[in-house]
Amino acid sequence: MYRSILTVLLLGFIATASAQEQFLEPGEISKLRHVAGLEGVSNYNPPGVDITAYKKALIGGVTFFFAEKSKVKEIDADELKQISDALKGALSSALSPHFEMVTEPAPGVLQFNVAITDISMKNKKRGLLGWTPIGIVATAAGNLSGMRVRLFGAQLQGEAVDAESGEVVGLFAIETIGNFDEDKDLSWEDVRGTLEHTAKQIASLKFD
Repeated sequence: MYRSILTVLLLGFIATASAQEQFLEPGEISKLRHVAGLEGVSNYNPPGVDITAYKKALIGGVTFFFAEKSKVKEIDADELKQISDALKGALSSALSPHFEMVTEPAPGVLQFNVAITDISMKNKKRGLLGWTPIGIVATAAGNLSGMRVRLFGAQLQGEAVDAESGEVVGLFAIETIGNFDEDKDLSWEDVRGTLEHTAKQIASLKFD
């Protein structure tokens, strides 16, 4: 299998897409199998491909897919970049114990691309402070729990591809985003935390 190398060429690529599209194709999703011991997590590695042969890794693109039911289908550009950077940081943290992390495609480099799918959001109600310049700056500069939109649901999908050829060597899907603070709504910080936690567990199973 070969993935288009658009995101290989556009490092740091951020895109949004409608819910009619999916990051993983139906044929790829059908090959996913549940990862024992990890609730709501599935993955796939093509036969004959040794993912452990790769010693270097690159964090590639992040794509956002909105659910049809979502009240909001766009994210402020600054917040989009903040979310994307946080997800890349989560993947890097999970993978760095097992790979030398690099910033450019090259032979022998494994590139990881990730997508947030089935995103359901609506705008938060804001008090007077939220509409002042001070309030806006404070929100934009805060952590991922302080975004201006309210998150109701999301899933994660991802792939590992040969950074030179674009050949797919691994796929994964995370159906359940953990809510790390049950007293609060689901947040982008929950998405980041789930990705990092799950990626660490999968990496340990594959490379330890």
